[in-house]
Amino acid sequence: MAPTPSLTPQELWSDVEKVRSSAPLVHSITNHVVMNLNDNVPLAAGAHGWTLVGKICGAKDPVFAAQELRTVWENGT
Repeated sequence: MAPTPSLTPQELWSDVEKVRSSAPLVHSITNHVVMNLNDNVPLAAGAHGWTLVGKICGAKDPVFAAQELRTVWENGT
C-alpha cells in the first residue's frame, strides 16, 4: 500500500478558505453520539448545516417529518 501524501498547513488552509467563501449547506443525518462533531466541524469551516436526528428519526411518521422539513427549507420559514 502506497503512503498517502501529506497535506501541508497551507494547503489545508486554502481548502478551508474555499469552503468559507462558498458557505455550502451541509445536511447531516446522524445519531446523538457523533452529532456535535458532525455539526461543529463543518460550521467551524464556514459551512451552514442542519442536523436531522430527532425531527425525522424520532417522528411517528418519518416520511411526513422529512416532507415538512423540506417545505420549511424551501419556503425559508
